[in-house]
Amino acid sequence: EGEVCADCHEKQPFAVGHPPYMTSTCGSCHANHARTPKLFAKDAKTVCGTCHPEQLSLSGGARFPHPPTKDEDCLSCHAGHGSAHKGLLTENQKELCATCHDTGELAKKTTREASEPVKLHAPVAEGNCSGCHDAHGSNIAGLVTRERADLCYSCHAQQKLSFAEGMAHDPVMKGSCDVRHTPHGSTGGGLRLK
Repeated sequence: EGEVCADCHEKQPFAVGHPPYMTSTCGSCHANHARTPKLFAKDAKTVCGTCHPEQLSLSGGARFPHPPTKDEDCLSCHAGHGSAHKGLLTENQKELCATCHDTGELAKKTTREASEPVKLHAPVAEGNCSGCHDAHGSNIAGLVTRERADLCYSCHAQQKLSFAEGMAHDPVMKGSCDVRHTPHGSTGGGLRLK
């Protein structure tokens, strides 16, 4: 089927190619005589959901769906045929997320160090939003991929060991890292809130 498409559509090279495009199985997504935009066999979400049911489920069925995935189609963030970016994103993750989310606004300015420059949490500075968040949706507030303490300790395992060996105050024992720290950035050292 891809050979027929190739008569008019030259295949483009991509750093990250979508498997149906790369294997010329165009009919996985498109129908020659469809009356839909881009000749999709069905609407874009349904077509994408055929191979990506988990993401489709999160976009509409998660307790906290990410508005772009709920209200728009997959092509708002993903390229259909291929991309220069991991996950077939239309831009690198940092820039794509920044089209709606200002990392400076997500950082907290503490009272004591309000005039200090904001120090971003390493994943935020690196643009690795998906290190903590699921852009499609989550059953946990903030679109995080796991409960807060588990999420923090997935990178800060040494602190978890130190807390287990010594005396830890109540918020630490309850795994409430966010009582004292902010996850995106702060003007206070150690990502402190105050």
